Amino acid sequence: MHINLAHLRNNGYFGAIVVAGMIAAFALLTYFIFHDPYKDLHTRIFEIAGKVNNYYREKPNYWKLSTTSATEDNLLGDIREEYPQYDFTIGRGANGDTLLPSDVSFDIALKHLSKSACISLSEYEIDESQRLSLLKISIVTADKTTEFSWGEEPKLPVERYAARNICANAENTLIWSFQ
Repeated sequence: MHINLAHLRNNGYFGAIVVAGMIAAFALLTYFIFHDPYKDLHTRIFEIAGKVNNYYREKPNYWKLSTTSATEDNLLGDIREEYPQYDFTIGRGANGDTLLPSDVSFDIALKHLSKSACISLSEYEIDESQRLSLLKISIVTADKTTEFSWGEEPKLPVERYAARNICANAENTLIWSFQ
């Protein structure tokens, strides 16, 4: 019996390449299955709400808060540059209207969300510290507005799969209302 060492060496390299390719494919598949592309965005929304609350802590209300004033006061940070595909507003409602002296809450809105972004961001887990300041989450489509709030139906936190039939295929707006 004759053993061809060159042939075995070539097969060994090929086997190593196949194994390395399988490991890389498995790593990529695991990344795409478990990676949540909206986690950082969700975290940033609540960070901005915290900045707004800190900024207005010594004031009686959120008077004059708007997207323009939040930008001038650097409350939005660089979120608009990080996520240029979304239209961020802060103030009252989806358009970020300027708040009046009687307003005791504010909204952060994200416009132009895909269905998957709408579902993921609305159903994202809300931790205990975030629950204290969040009043409601509204999903706005071309057809309707659905508000999720504490103790009412539909209720917060938004349960898994609850937004699936509410979010449209495109052009969704999510509004987080904070106190």
